[in-house]
Amino acid sequence: MIRIARVFYCTVCVIVLFAFSESRADDTVDITHYAFDITLSDDSDRVEVAAAIHLIVLQSTSSVTLDLVGTGADGKGMAISSVSVDGLNTSFMHSDDRVTIDLVAPASPGDEVLVEIAYSGIPRDGLIISRNKHGDRTFFGDNWPNRARNWLSVVDKPADKATVAFAVTAPDHYQVVANGRLREESHNADGSRLTRWESGVPLATKVMVIGVARFAVDHVGVFHSVPLQSWVYPQERDKGFYDYRMAWPILDYFVDKIGPFPYEKLANVQSKTIYGGMENAGSIFYHENSIDGRRGSETLFAHEIAHQWFGDSVTEQHFHHVWLSEGFATYFTNLYMEHMYGTARMNERLTSSRQSISNYADANPDSPVVDTSITVLTNLLSTNTYQKGGWVLHMLRREIGDETFWEGIRNYYAKHRDSNALTSDFAAVMEDVSGVDLAWFFDQWIFTPSIPALDVSWSYNELERRVIVDARQSHIGRYVYQLPVQLRFDNPDGSQSEVHQFRMSAGSGRYTFPADVKPERVVVDPDVNLLARISVTPPTQ
Repeated sequence: MIRIARVFYCTVCVIVLFAFSESRADDTVDITHYAFDITLSDDSDRVEVAAAIHLIVLQSTSSVTLDLVGTGADGKGMAISSVSVDGLNTSFMHSDDRVTIDLVAPASPGDEVLVEIAYSGIPRDGLIISRNKHGDRTFFGDNWPNRARNWLSVVDKPADKATVAFAVTAPDHYQVVANGRLREESHNADGSRLTRWESGVPLATKVMVIGVARFAVDHVGVFHSVPLQSWVYPQERDKGFYDYRMAWPILDYFVDKIGPFPYEKLANVQSKTIYGGMENAGSIFYHENSIDGRRGSETLFAHEIAHQWFGDSVTEQHFHHVWLSEGFATYFTNLYMEHMYGTARMNERLTSSRQSISNYADANPDSPVVDTSITVLTNLLSTNTYQKGGWVLHMLRREIGDETFWEGIRNYYAKHRDSNALTSDFAAVMEDVSGVDLAWFFDQWIFTPSIPALDVSWSYNELERRVIVDARQSHIGRYVYQLPVQLRFDNPDGSQSEVHQFRMSAGSGRYTFPADVKPERVVVDPDVNLLARISVTPPTQ
């Protein structure tokens, strides 16, 4: 997901006040499959839903609790008309945006249960019903982080993944895109169209969506056995088809470096998402101004496509570990840009983000990357989880080496594909492939707030022909970082020395290096590999 600075309409602003808390649905069951039969109309924003929910009981229980936003004083929200369990009508309680359903009989671990719920209403959020930039009516799912509950009856948390099927009945002039594979398109006698999509891959609710609008659709081709599609507003067909075809080299790079694409297709969709981009599984929604005819959204595409592996297929177990999604997508965008345009381009991006991280640390000195004190989930979308998370991966790559890093990335994906992970799971894989204890690394970069400050001064001993470097960790606080510090000497004749390195594991230290002439300057971190505030004091004349 890419955040963008935007002014939201009031109907969207309620998100901040309303939706963002962890799911309170119980953990006594595991949802295995959702089937949503959804009817949309141009007459009103009211939606009708018939949901069939297949689940397995994990703990003995006589009830099941799901998330579903109820009708509020403004008339928005969902009202339930009927609930059945295994085909038998049953009682339920719908309050506080939860549905507690009485099972027909107490259930034991391993029991399979089918819950069917019929409900309708105007979505408060989650399914964004509005008009696009061309004035056309549109319907777009926008579930992150836990807004699916506004229109779908679900266990709305990333750890409970399930397969999903959408059967959408809408006026015939609309086309429908959703997760998975297209199963059916049928024209009905009343002028409506039924479209069925089905995902055979388990998904988190945050990336289960439909998109309903007038589209021009480009079936780009099949790459690595993955059908690649572009869905754009028909008014922008030519520019949109051109721009969105930039997805195929990105897909090609990530499949080659990470592993097989996890979903049945990749549809890139122009949409009304409130984010810059939203990484819905196999159906990525981009903001509606993502088309310019010049492929100006290349980094946005790289970020969202990277999410298909990390964030979607390998999903954070808890939202507080969202850096496993956003930090990965941020760094894999940098890796793609390095692949396409060279290391200098990536270093420009890293240098810029390092300054952003420093600024964020100044404003939030007590906030680590995994910050369990954050209770408003949207506040997890920060420079910490994006840029700093990406920088952590960059430093890990330098710490263990390129070959080992990529082996670890591939193993991590293979081990946790279609499942969930915590930071400890990622660390364990990287320790396994490298044979190195990395507890210190993740402790100081993920679980310790702020970033180090490194003050370097230097002098030259002409008799011994050596550069003397004094380094001091000057940040506030007692934490002493382990820092691999690189140096380069720029000489008066324009030549440059090889890159020297020392590892700093104390608060201060002195280090010496051979040099035939006194350098004109000493460059600390010339290859942009260290996340720190760096200051260099030259010798006095």
